[in-house]
Amino acid sequence: MTETFANPDDPQTIVNIIIVAILICCAGLAAGNTIGMLSLDKDDIRIKSENGTMDEKKYAKRVYPLISNYHLLMVVLMLFNAGANEALPIFLGKLVPEWVAIVIAVILVLMIGEIIPSAVLSGPNQLKYAYYMAPLIYTVRIVLFLPSYPIARFLDWLLPEAESRRLHRRIIAAQLVEQVNEEIVYDHNDIQHDRSIASTNTIGGITSDECKILLAVLRSRSINVGTIMTPRANVFKVSTTMTLVELKTQMHNHGYSRVLVCNDMDMPIGYIHMRNLLIVSDNDMRTIADIDIDKYVVLESDMRILDAKNQFIMRKSHFAIVNDQMGQFVGIVTLEDTLEHIIGQEISDEGDRADETYALGVLRTFFANTRKPKQPVSVLAIHTGDQSV
Repeated sequence: MTETFANPDDPQTIVNIIIVAILICCAGLAAGNTIGMLSLDKDDIRIKSENGTMDEKKYAKRVYPLISNYHLLMVVLMLFNAGANEALPIFLGKLVPEWVAIVIAVILVLMIGEIIPSAVLSGPNQLKYAYYMAPLIYTVRIVLFLPSYPIARFLDWLLPEAESRRLHRRIIAAQLVEQVNEEIVYDHNDIQHDRSIASTNTIGGITSDECKILLAVLRSRSINVGTIMTPRANVFKVSTTMTLVELKTQMHNHGYSRVLVCNDMDMPIGYIHMRNLLIVSDNDMRTIADIDIDKYVVLESDMRILDAKNQFIMRKSHFAIVNDQMGQFVGIVTLEDTLEHIIGQEISDEGDRADETYALGVLRTFFANTRKPKQPVSVLAIHTGDQSV
């Protein structure tokens, strides 16, 4: 530290002034990028790199590799900032007296090295500025990699990304709830009118229906199959000894398109779809045991409905039985049941009482059409150029 002002004609003074200017710029860039880059959302940047505008794709593809390793970027920027701020008083003290160095350091670091860069780099053009700053940060990361990497790895172990992502999901859910609560309140006496309003009212470009679906998807992570299944006591099921004609009558009366089939021990062995009865006539004496029945999917009662949905898709089935942890049959669930809870909206089918009349009418028409006598079709009559088959 000098007690007097440095000689401006001394070459070392010029060098010290240049170093001070560089350190102030480095401190400002480090502070600005600490706020600017670390506040960028990784998922948002990834989406922009794939589906954004041409400029957004260009900016995001350069910035994403930096912010994808959050802790390493944070440690590098903080070491960069700390090094510049600690070195500044040393070289500034060689130019001016100690008390002047303290005043200048506080003013320069606070205004030029902290406030202004942070405001600029975190402003409306945040991603654009991050794009231009990325080459500098890549260089600093290479220089400070050895001291930064062990610290970043320790932070990864201490604060795993899964925890931060769960917190992020809770924040998103809270924002969605806030948006949904601000939207219109559904009048159950005028549902169609409300749906038309919800589809046109938006907040931040997100409609009320979209908010409800996103919120339902987030909530569905904590819903298991046992919560949405139809309990065994309420399941409509038939025995293999039932005749197909009787089964057709039962399905006709109850309005179900799928019926669970059980053996003599009242244990499920499959299910039958109404399409299996397409060619059954009124004088058919066969029983259910005489035809092929569909195989169901087996799900555990504690399985998440998102996983259940994947099982339905993978097994190419709409129908499943549910077993408890002891392997005992406790109920049934369908693909429609899982989708209703995943998207948070009811999918009306033949099991819904409000639409029972309509469903019964459809099934009755279907079975009535299957009873109509049909003209026999000759295989020999089917050939190229024949207009009547």
